Amino acid sequence: SLLLDSAGAGLSLREVWSASMFGEMLSRFVPGNLGTIAYVTQLSPRAGDALIAQVLDRVLFLVVILLAAALSLALADHPLLGLLALGALVAVVLLAVLFYKGVVHWAPLGPAPRDAIERMLQRRSHWGRPYGFACVLSIALMTLLFWLLVVACGGSIDVFESLAAVTLVTIGAALPFSINGIGIREWVFVALLRDNFASKEALVTLAAMTYL
Repeated sequence: SLLLDSAGAGLSLREVWSASMFGEMLSRFVPGNLGTIAYVTQLSPRAGDALIAQVLDRVLFLVVILLAAALSLALADHPLLGLLALGALVAVVLLAVLFYKGVVHWAPLGPAPRDAIERMLQRRSHWGRPYGFACVLSIALMTLLFWLLVVACGGSIDVFESLAAVTLVTIGAALPFSINGIGIREWVFVALLRDNFASKEALVTLAAMTYL
């Protein structure tokens, strides 16, 4: 909501919340969580500004989730995956900077999208800290929910393994390679948690429960 407000997208908090919830439902059936972006953008009277806010939200959250993935994988005794996550984090940041320098300053954007991007970046002191807090809280709640599901399915897991699994699945679901991470989710669970469960059937149950 803060990002949409900074972009001037013209949506109230209630509209953003309802659109995000319905968009999340749509994202369960399309690649790369595109349902939320499409639906929120459609509802806004300034669709271009809303699209920019949504894209910036995805990039910033990806940076936060990659940082959490790198730290949690290292602490969960998966150093190679942690290094890969750290490398991906550096690549995303560099690409974002190059994209901003290239597209915003050199590409022939219209005045409205260019103004929206510049306005959001100039107002980062307004939304930066609340956005960071919301990201951390979101990851913490997802980690807790996943831990509860693991326990319910008869497994055992520590907080760093839970955080690592949540971050990897979230990254996989955000990329347009699968429908909401189907396949990626199962691979992550087998790679990270095969020793935490007594049977493969329990892992399959966990994957189904998290998706449901």
